[in-house]
Amino acid sequence: MNMSVEPEDLCKVLQDVRELLKDHVLPRLNQLEDEVRLLRKVTWPVCQSLRESSQLDEVDQKRAFLQDLNHDEIQMLLIEKATVSRRDLSWSSSCLTEAPQTFYRETRGSHPA
Repeated sequence: MNMSVEPEDLCKVLQDVRELLKDHVLPRLNQLEDEVRLLRKVTWPVCQSLRESSQLDEVDQKRAFLQDLNHDEIQMLLIEKATVSRRDLSWSSSCLTEAPQTFYRETRGSHPA
């Protein structure tokens, strides 16, 4: 396969490459970035709140994870993690559920605040 370009065809080749990038590569890249952002938003707060017993646990790993994110995304993830951490969650390797409210009423008389 000959990939050489004649000088008179250079303008056409550049135009084709530009269209390829603009119409196919960049939209797909944006879609993949959106999917990663959504997965991060859904999974990181839950996994992090299950793993840590203190906010100071694994500080180096958190720093490495958060260093490439923008300020707004970091703030959103930390707020979501704080919300998830306040819930009473039970989990197994295949299921994550919020603890049933009736368990607290039956055993302690009321749900803890």
